[in-house]
Amino acid sequence: MVLGGSGFIGRVLRTHLVGERDIATYNTAAEIYARVPGWLPFDLLKDNLTNAYTDEVSHAVVLLGMTNPDSCANNRALSEKINLEGIKRILDTLGERQIRCIFASTEVVFDGVKGKYCETDIPNPLLVYGKQKLEIEKYLSINWPSSATVRIAKVYGAKPGDNSLLDNWYQQAVSKMEIRCADDFISSMIHVDDVVKAILAIVDNNLTGTYHLGGPRGISRFEAFTILLRALQDANVLSEVKAVRCSIDEFPTIERRPRNVSLVTEKLTKEAGLICRTIEDSCQEYAFLSQLHTKCER
Repeated sequence: MVLGGSGFIGRVLRTHLVGERDIATYNTAAEIYARVPGWLPFDLLKDNLTNAYTDEVSHAVVLLGMTNPDSCANNRALSEKINLEGIKRILDTLGERQIRCIFASTEVVFDGVKGKYCETDIPNPLLVYGKQKLEIEKYLSINWPSSATVRIAKVYGAKPGDNSLLDNWYQQAVSKMEIRCADDFISSMIHVDDVVKAILAIVDNNLTGTYHLGGPRGISRFEAFTILLRALQDANVLSEVKAVRCSIDEFPTIERRPRNVSLVTEKLTKEAGLICRTIEDSCQEYAFLSQLHTKCER
């Protein structure tokens, strides 16, 4: 079962489950999925997982929730109803039915002071969103220890039109002469396909406990955009765009962002045999696909 199947990770996860028996839930506002077989509407504020939903389910990937940090801080009461009360309710239902849970947590359970966090480091979230995720992590470890928690770094894709980080940068660059990117915010950005492979490896191996999931190294937003820009220019897709260094504090956010939330992922790499692609390879892929798309339009 993929809870939150209509989100970015959930949609890609389902493409890897072709031929498998699975159920995915979608936000009731996403009506596009209403008539697609295998999709079920689910409102975390009021719906419960029924026996009809959970019959013959062995694992559930919990991706749903309010995931925008500013939204969580700006409307704390609503985010707590969703990210705490709602999530605990469905985790209890899954646990009572002996369904193994894979819970998607976040890199921002850490304060970003030192970076290169491993699973044994003590979390200290600055953001409301991170605090909510950490509370669920603790709830799972106490009440449903057969579950797995995956702290996921910033997720991106490499397909034009997927509306993830690289694509958003490209769309901005098409209409602007320069792009401002933070050189003091560092995370272990990870390709969505690698996130999906990791989740499936956790399912296949019945892994439990806490795992960090990120790319091969921590990287600033400025460096990542510079790599993408170079790849796009080499492919003759883009020109005359300048990357401008700035601080993460210069962007308007409700809460001050942690600086270095890079993750050490050796534990999952060893136990699941996962090898994640580099940002360089992903940017080359995005540039190549953008080049093909441009040629087709011509």
